[in-house]
Amino acid sequence: MTCVHLKKLYKFCQEENVKIGGTDLVRIVCEQCGVQDECPSMLMEQLEAKEAKTTQDTAPLATPDK
Repeated sequence: MTCVHLKKLYKFCQEENVKIGGTDLVRIVCEQCGVQDECPSMLMEQLEAKEAKTTQDTAPLATPDK
């Protein structure tokens, strides 16, 4: 379970539109609690879903051949 400090960090990232992720493992450690969190995949999943929706919304409409 993520500690309150890491939850604040994740909330800040969401509010400020800061995305954490990459192809390598991301490990975040709270020095206050000693809690370690790996791969905050929730943020990346949200970004990927948003990008997929944007791609769908901006895709050109098919026009019939004349």
